[in-house]
Amino acid sequence: MTSPIKVLVLGGSGFVGRAVAAECARHGDAVRSVGSADLDLRSPESVPMLQRWVGPDTVVIMAAALTRDRGGETADAFAGNVAMVVHVSEAIRRSPPAQCIYLSSDAVYGEHQTNLLRDERVVPAPGTLYAIAKLAGEHLLKDAAARAGSVLTILRPCRIYGPGDGHPTYGPARFVASARAGGAIELFGRGEERRDFLYIDDLVAVIRGAMERRVSGLFNAATGESRSFAEVAAELARLIPGTRIAHAPRVRPVCHLGFTVDALRRAFPAVRWTMLEEGLARTVQSEPPTAAHTQEQGALACPK
Repeated sequence: MTSPIKVLVLGGSGFVGRAVAAECARHGDAVRSVGSADLDLRSPESVPMLQRWVGPDTVVIMAAALTRDRGGETADAFAGNVAMVVHVSEAIRRSPPAQCIYLSSDAVYGEHQTNLLRDERVVPAPGTLYAIAKLAGEHLLKDAAARAGSVLTILRPCRIYGPGDGHPTYGPARFVASARAGGAIELFGRGEERRDFLYIDDLVAVIRGAMERRVSGLFNAATGESRSFAEVAAELARLIPGTRIAHAPRVRPVCHLGFTVDALRRAFPAVRWTMLEEGLARTVQSEPPTAAHTQEQGALACPK
């Protein structure tokens, strides 16, 4: 039984933030969950407020971002994403926490390099404004944590999915929403691209392990096993009777992506990954995300 932890979740109303805050509450931690309605991290005025919430016994979880599916590729969104981390970094320097956990993104590796096995030692090659902002966030927090003497954990999640995901991006969330609404799951081409799909509870377990043992370093947050979008669609068609699968013209060449997860498995040996079939079944059995959750995920939410 671990002792309660003082936790500040930034982006607490988003998909990942809600799940992390709920898990911390289940463990009896002192959790402050902050969403965009509570504090605008893009504003310099957020720094003194963050300072009051952060202390030497606090774990700060930075899960806030202006996500790509809600306009995250605009210049304003880029500036907002960088500004948020600038202000969090300044607060950390002024009031050092015990640990900061940053939810970055696998997008920092570059998105359209065919058949790339993404390893933490690969030099990042971000190709979008969102990815550039995420990589900048990593460097900003590395500098801030080093100056503050705080532990820093950087996670680069792959395709996160699960109950409560309101992001309409191509993949499980969109497919489930379409099937529930009686529409067809639409695949690009034959849906043969392979991706690594990480169930939300498994990501939360990694974050929890990092908090409890003060794990530092940079880690791919992935299962190490890639599956095709066609497999996801076929499993959902099995789970949701009446689901049709349609095919749209392909606009990009087929690109398979995978991850090395050796460092993750060494650091978090107790985490057991949820099989895709089980995770999809749990997602289908859960309540659909509310309109409020979907809207919040377009504001200061989780990375995808």
